[in-house]
Amino acid sequence: MFSVPQPESTANPSECPIVILHHDSAADWELVLRQIYDGFREFRSYTAFSVRVLMASVSLADKYNIVHLRKEAASRLRRTFNGDFRNFPQAVKIRSQWVFLGKDTSLGDLINLAFRYGLRYCLPSMYLVALHDEVLFH
Repeated sequence: MFSVPQPESTANPSECPIVILHHDSAADWELVLRQIYDGFREFRSYTAFSVRVLMASVSLADKYNIVHLRKEAASRLRRTFNGDFRNFPQAVKIRSQWVFLGKDTSLGDLINLAFRYGLRYCLPSMYLVALHDEVLFH
């Protein structure tokens, strides 16, 4: 009466149950799982994250309440776009050691990410970078 129903026993391990995560891309999960399990090897605190990794981290961390992942992504954005406009744009070039744009991402993706997930403290710096009309991230 109190037992939890169990799936039918399968002799073949390739027939393991599959969990379907609706509206999440496999690529996003691959990036996030690599960050969680291979984090010390691939995503060191002193290396730059691609915008794609940040987008996957923030969206899945927000959806599934993965607090440490969201904090790390927000911290990288804060270090890069902290609102310190002294010596602009040189300061942004130096701080781009935390975040870099890939071939398939743009500053617009970062702006949308910051707006959608409440990271609005980064927006003034992001807007200024966008208005400056230079590619500051390589």
